[in-house]
Amino acid sequence: MTNKTMVAAAGVALAWAIGNLAGAAPVGTDDAAYAVDAWVAHGGTLGARLGGVVRVDAHVPANGVKFYAVKTSGGGTVFTSGETEVEPIVAFTSEDIDVSALDKKSPLWALLNRDLSKRQPQGG
Repeated sequence: MTNKTMVAAAGVALAWAIGNLAGAAPVGTDDAAYAVDAWVAHGGTLGARLGGVVRVDAHVPANGVKFYAVKTSGGGTVFTSGETEVEPIVAFTSEDIDVSALDKKSPLWALLNRDLSKRQPQGG
């Protein structure tokens, strides 16, 4: 692991920590990309070969809770939170997932459209 990677990972962790201290704050596409790159660099993929970030797509389902689908060079998709008080990496797969085509009965759809909204801070 290079020093540049370690500094980038520390920066992402610090940004999330500061956001948590200051209250919930929105996460942008650059933040989502940095979080995924740092997570991949630190071996968080459980052996999946995801590669680097290729594209970041923002999604806001009917419940209004924003998340990002981060496409990777290895063909996978990493889903990240859209705000700082929720852990940055929500889910990942080695497949290229089209969020709009997800079956509403799938566990991933339920995670992104139901569970993620319950992880948001209440009353803030």
